[in-house]
Amino acid sequence: MTDEIAHTTYVQGLFVKEASRIRGFIVSMMPGGAEIDDLLQETFLTISAKAESFEKGTNFTAWAMTIARFKVMEHFRKGKRRELLLGDETLERLLDEAPEHLSENPQVDALKRCLKKLSPAVRQMLAQRYAEGWKPERIASEAGWGANSVYVSLSRARTALRECIQRQTKGGTA
Repeated sequence: MTDEIAHTTYVQGLFVKEASRIRGFIVSMMPGGAEIDDLLQETFLTISAKAESFEKGTNFTAWAMTIARFKVMEHFRKGKRRELLLGDETLERLLDEAPEHLSENPQVDALKRCLKKLSPAVRQMLAQRYAEGWKPERIASEAGWGANSVYVSLSRARTALRECIQRQTKGGTA
């Protein structure tokens, strides 16, 4: 077995060991996305193809999550979603979730903290609307609600996030 093949096999083994963490990372960027397993497979293929660029002794998980992040961004850019409501720069910042890549923007950090304070149902609704690009009518249909209830809930969630971010960025804690 050549050194290159041995190294590729080593890197693939690391991927298998960390696959659940990498998949969880992809899920955090695309909650409810049907394409998660496809993106995980694409990440594996890219990692296999670029195995020679991974240096033993460095942080494999950070390297793999960077590749996964770019796969998700590529997915959005290729229009595999019906609509993308966020610009590339905003998407880049929101998707940069790896622990090794902490944001330097206080508002983005505040947004992350404030999102965690929302209920799981509200976070899911926000993800469906802004990450998935679902219309409020579709969210309502999936949740068994009326469309007006979804509009009101989204409006209240945006207001709560805006107020929380303002409190946090003015030196207070929300």
